[in-house]
Amino acid sequence: MKNYFEILQKCSLFNEVCEEDLKNLLGCLGATVREYDKKQIIIDEGTTVRNIGIVLSGSAHITQIDYLGNRS
Repeated sequence: MKNYFEILQKCSLFNEVCEEDLKNLLGCLGATVREYDKKQIIIDEGTTVRNIGIVLSGSAHITQIDYLGNRS
């Protein structure tokens, strides 16, 4: 997790948090790093979410599919 401190401190959620406090905060929150393959679904629409995520590198697409199968 330490490899990502510089990136996380640029995130507006953590931008004024010093490295030591960020380390403690992430430990208390049980923060983990997850990697996903290209085009892998991270969360399906309608799934109950109990965590937040921050994209540290790459990108993620948010897609909504209506009842006719149209994607937006």
